[in-house]
Amino acid sequence: MSKILVFWEYLAIQILRFRLILLTFLLISTLFWLYQSRTVRLSYEHMKVVPSDDADMIYFRNFLQTFGEEGNLLAIGLKDNSVFQLPKFRALNQFTQKIEKIYGVKEVIALTHLQYLHKDTTAKVFRLKKVFEPMPQNQAQLDSLLQFAKALKVYEGQILSKEQALMIVLAIDKKVLDSPQRLELMQSIKQEGEKFSQATQIKLHYAGLPYTRTIMATLVRSELQMFLVISLLVTVAVVFLFFRSIVPVLVSIGLIAMAVISCMGIMGSLGYKITILSGIIPPILVVIAIPNLVYITTKFHQKFAILQDKVRALQKVLAEIGFVTLTANITTATGFFVFMIGDVTILKEFGLLTGLSVLYTMCISLIFIPIAYYYLPSPQTHTLKHLEHKGMNKIIDFLILLAHKYRTITLVCTLTVIVISFVGMSQLRPLAFMVDDLPESSDIKTDLAFFEKHFKGVMPLEIVVDTGKKKGAQKLKNLILIDSLEQYLASLPEVNRPISMVGFLKTANQAYFNNHTEYFRLPEKREMVFITSYLKGQKDDRNLVRNFIDKDEQRIRLSLKVADIGTQAMDKLVRQKIRPVIDSIFKGSELRADITGTSYLFVKGNDYLLSSLKMSILAAICFVALAHGILFFNLRMMLISILPNLIPMIITAGLMGFLGIPLKPSTVIIFSIVFGIAVDDTVHFLARYKLALTEYNNVLQATLLSLKETGHSMIYTSLVLFAGFFIFVSSQFGGTVALGVLTSTTLLVAMLTNLVVLPILLIFLDKNPHKAKGQ
Repeated sequence: MSKILVFWEYLAIQILRFRLILLTFLLISTLFWLYQSRTVRLSYEHMKVVPSDDADMIYFRNFLQTFGEEGNLLAIGLKDNSVFQLPKFRALNQFTQKIEKIYGVKEVIALTHLQYLHKDTTAKVFRLKKVFEPMPQNQAQLDSLLQFAKALKVYEGQILSKEQALMIVLAIDKKVLDSPQRLELMQSIKQEGEKFSQATQIKLHYAGLPYTRTIMATLVRSELQMFLVISLLVTVAVVFLFFRSIVPVLVSIGLIAMAVISCMGIMGSLGYKITILSGIIPPILVVIAIPNLVYITTKFHQKFAILQDKVRALQKVLAEIGFVTLTANITTATGFFVFMIGDVTILKEFGLLTGLSVLYTMCISLIFIPIAYYYLPSPQTHTLKHLEHKGMNKIIDFLILLAHKYRTITLVCTLTVIVISFVGMSQLRPLAFMVDDLPESSDIKTDLAFFEKHFKGVMPLEIVVDTGKKKGAQKLKNLILIDSLEQYLASLPEVNRPISMVGFLKTANQAYFNNHTEYFRLPEKREMVFITSYLKGQKDDRNLVRNFIDKDEQRIRLSLKVADIGTQAMDKLVRQKIRPVIDSIFKGSELRADITGTSYLFVKGNDYLLSSLKMSILAAICFVALAHGILFFNLRMMLISILPNLIPMIITAGLMGFLGIPLKPSTVIIFSIVFGIAVDDTVHFLARYKLALTEYNNVLQATLLSLKETGHSMIYTSLVLFAGFFIFVSSQFGGTVALGVLTSTTLLVAMLTNLVVLPILLIFLDKNPHKAKGQ
């Protein structure tokens, strides 16, 4: 340890000696990172969760290449019987015409745009005609056409519900969806919708993945800016309250500015985009950077009060806690780097970016803070009063009393809480929704509920039926089996009636028989001959079923819309309701079916996330334990350092179980983050304990002295971390709120275990050869 002290004291001398060069380097590097940050953009793409080499992901990519996009539909819904009156029907028609002309909108399917198959007996072909063209001139004409439209069974439950709710479906260009133009597109659609609502007093509802992701991306950008400002104000206020001086406040502002700019610059250099996860990194970094300032400032004030020499005090500070600060920040960075374990891209990016930012912030802290204090005025007598704060001293004295006189009862109480927490942990259940991070009162959630009530949902689920042979899609026996499956799927409360080639053939059959509703069924064998002759005469007839059959006419796509029922219910729907019926209906035939789509992959992606996060937690514990083992060269000390930081995680998990908070990525992620941060207090305490042990050769005295000298800083930093993370409760994202509440709560518990349990464990378990008898 003495060699380490000598090295850090030498390093401190060099830092102060070359202060101008180092300050210039920090300024240039900050400008460089600022320049690099100019390339940072918002992410509008779906989060990359399922690995690219996963079999289901490979199948989904092949599906998209064969059948086209399935997550590019935006739905606009309304329910108001007045829309069936001619003036408002015309207004609806004008609205749909306007949004159809917006750049990025490829196609619009709406009641006013409905097309039907007309049997041309002269040319013996089906022709597409618009129901409401020309636009009716009076209410009687409109009512008649509406009755005809309702008779077109192919649109039943798709465009017009049984409750007379309407859905307008917009197909959006994927290139626009994956670009910043997406925001302008959605704003244009919303603006036209607001004009329509103002003119007609009809409320519109919006849903679909393009809309949801755009709104969430916009919220991420606004919240990033908001949390940066709030975190800066909170930390600056807390620093001023602690030290009662403007000097540490100025240093904290400089430190935060460099840390945030470097974080955004690293993000730009790595080519990462701002997502719902990476968007919280800069505010988190603000919170993590301040404990470095608190520890160094507190130690600086302690040394200055004794030495009354600023330069000598700064040298002593770096000599005594420089290595500890290095170790503490490495353990914190490790808590983030472990997210790179596994195959989840978004977690890898989050872990790498945050870990690198933490390490860079550590370097800034060790260089900038001492140099800043060198140039700024020396601490005045009134600014050192926090060292003798009566209230804080009483808390420290109480903690010393617990460690000295009430060790056994404190441990018994701790064990009791742990046992109760395990009972709560047994009630934890995994659950996540596709639209999961927004409050129930949000427009997105209420609009989604509208579509689930009237149309059974809008989330995409796909089934691909392989007939086993080319042209197999033309065989009536295969179509009959697929129709049986479709009828079963339509009967499920969570699933809308599938759209497929089968539906198209039913529509053709209905058209052949002059659009009478009873003929919306598959043609019989004899009828199929006539209908096929009409279809063969069709010019480019595959356009009528485009995106629903492959070029070999071997595979048929069944496109479904489902409710956002959560991962468990979705998994149950696929495995227990859909898959067994598919196997039963297709048994004995050559037909085989595969299930895919965004909803299906969401379930698998959530499983990947949870599995990866669990691995990350275990890896963080192992890496930190290894680091502490190397730091203290003692297996017993390694275990002692880990236990106080495992207890808060157990207690938080227990609370989650009792409160019914489900296991999902936004709640599981906090454990790795908290563990990496919480061990900082442990490192600082044990480093001081190791020094004290060489001075006193007595475990009890060394423990109590360490508690007295590091207790202030541990409490200060924990309160800073609590306040810094608690600001996330103001987020509109449920996951970010969970991060704020659970992380701040866990860090408070970690502070208590490090101040109470850690000293007691040292006294009980550290079998130091110099330990005095009778302790």
